[in-house]
Amino acid sequence: MKVLVVEDNEDSRKLLVKQLRGYGHEVMAAINGAEALEQALAQPPDIIISDIMMPKMDGFQLCHECKQNEDLKNIPFVFYTATYLSADDEKFALKLGVDAFLRKPTGPDTLAQTLTTVFEKAKSRPSSVAKVPPLEISLYLTEYSKRIVAKLEEKMAELEREITEHARAEYNLEERVKELHCLYGIATVAERPDLTLDEMCEQAVDLLPAGWQCPETACAKITIDDKVFETANYRDTEWKQSSDIKVRGAKVGRVEVCYLEERPQLTEGPFLKEERPLIDAIAKRLGESVERRQTEEESRRATEKLLAAMKGTIQAIAVTVEIRDPYTAGHQRRVTDLASAVGKELGLSEDQTEGIRMAGVIHDIGKIYVPAEILSRPGSLSEVEFSMIKMHAQAGYDILKGIEFPWPIAQIVLQHHERVNGSGYPQGLSGQDILLEARILAVADVIEAMASHRPYRPAVGLDNALEEIEKNKGKLYDSEVADACIRIFTEGKFEFES
Repeated sequence: MKVLVVEDNEDSRKLLVKQLRGYGHEVMAAINGAEALEQALAQPPDIIISDIMMPKMDGFQLCHECKQNEDLKNIPFVFYTATYLSADDEKFALKLGVDAFLRKPTGPDTLAQTLTTVFEKAKSRPSSVAKVPPLEISLYLTEYSKRIVAKLEEKMAELEREITEHARAEYNLEERVKELHCLYGIATVAERPDLTLDEMCEQAVDLLPAGWQCPETACAKITIDDKVFETANYRDTEWKQSSDIKVRGAKVGRVEVCYLEERPQLTEGPFLKEERPLIDAIAKRLGESVERRQTEEESRRATEKLLAAMKGTIQAIAVTVEIRDPYTAGHQRRVTDLASAVGKELGLSEDQTEGIRMAGVIHDIGKIYVPAEILSRPGSLSEVEFSMIKMHAQAGYDILKGIEFPWPIAQIVLQHHERVNGSGYPQGLSGQDILLEARILAVADVIEAMASHRPYRPAVGLDNALEEIEKNKGKLYDSEVADACIRIFTEGKFEFES
């Protein structure tokens, strides 16, 4: 069976051609009625299946032209449409002489079976007998005009609905974008660690009105505990929407948005239904921020208490050591002061400088293992006695290594007698293998020791101590540390307390 498919939509046309060829039919195709009429006159098909709404010549016109033509009037004609679907459309089509009126979409098997049935029925009909008498031209034009006008009116109504729906969707989208911007802005402010709680609330309350339907007549207030934050135009009105701010399930405040003048009544007074989850989400976000800040403050206070207790313990240990060695009373404190000043001169962070300070306070804690009579003995020490004193660095490390300090205190204490050329003790470390904090402590320890009296020798003086550091920088002492230490003395930035 030779089938002429008339369809202006390319995808629909290709699909229909492919389906019919799949059933073994020979298929021709046209994109409108004018092209189809030309093809049909050149190569008359066995059956025509046509859409109705098409450019140049639509399906109604094509059917009318075919039924008026002597060579084409007996070719069975089927309408296959998704546009003209009313009973009046079908009635007019039947008056034109169509053999079947199918609505899209129709399954491939049903479509193929319908075409075969229409074709077989048309074959059995004598060619001299017309299926229906052709419409008079005036009647055809009248009915055709009615169908076109009705379809245009229907399309205009659909277009108006689409325009209205599009405008409504566009407006709703703009509102949702406003709400998201508002929520994002408040979330961003709430996450800023550099803002205090008061500063966060002051910025958040000014962002609130912009998220509501009529921001120009909206105002806002945030209340947390006994503190109130308001927009400059805030006034309490009857047109209000609010949500509680909660922390760990307990109410700590409230978010309020008011309109300053009456608005049309919507879902929740003058407020959109979407604005309820918005204000609830903002209240929840503010509650989370308050809870986080409270947790951080509690953690900070606990840390401060812990550090204070740790510093007190360290100081107590330092005093214990100095009681056993009265000649070095204050040595650890003075070393600590100098080492901290050097760290500051080198631009170290406050935290790193604090670690140096804590290590300096107890850097000689290992001397509790050295007999007191050796520590306080006047005169020169024997090689054995000096070896016992040298054990204090390792002993101090062994005492401290099991304690979890925020800084590498145990390693600093262990390394404070190491030298950059590897000649120090107890491990013989050199260069960058020695912690910077230990290199700083080593210089401070030497200067304080030389500048102070010892049982086995008198003080050699600060100038001689600085000369020792200058002479051996880069050999025994870190050059950068040595220069910083000398600089703070020569420039008057540091001096030992009397």
